[in-house]
Amino acid sequence: MAVLPAAMTYALNVTPASLQDPNFAQQLLAVLQHHDLPPDQLCLEVTEQAAISNLAQVREVMRQLQPAGVKL
Repeated sequence: MAVLPAAMTYALNVTPASLQDPNFAQQLLAVLQHHDLPPDQLCLEVTEQAAISNLAQVREVMRQLQPAGVKL
């Protein structure tokens, strides 16, 4: 695991299109694992919030990411 300050949360800006991609959660978790980054220190920030059209898909992505500790 990468050595990151324990109290630090890192933000990643994502587009609504990314959150609506059914493969996004799997790909993000794979990148975090590949780089030994702790997912519980990651907070996704949604850009262009009004553009989210498929809330059901966003919920599914977050359902996959939340057990790893990723926040939205």
